[in-house]
Amino acid sequence: MQRSLIGKVARTLNRHGHFLFTSPKVPCTWLDSLTGLASISLGHEVYEQELTAHGLLLVGNDEDEGENYYYFATKS
Repeated sequence: MQRSLIGKVARTLNRHGHFLFTSPKVPCTWLDSLTGLASISLGHEVYEQELTAHGLLLVGNDEDEGENYYYFATKS
């Protein structure tokens, strides 16, 4: 589902448009505290591959004090 969503975002963005999302840096699964549903992180390497495959460039990452990992991408 995440791979499909990245493709949809890439098709929707204008050239040089920005895409920001959060997900853990390492591949993992966890129970979301708000929904009670399982959440999945594909991990940094897979996200970078998927972004590139859809014409998006990973231009940066950041991690905040709450250990939320951010991915910053732009459409080439």
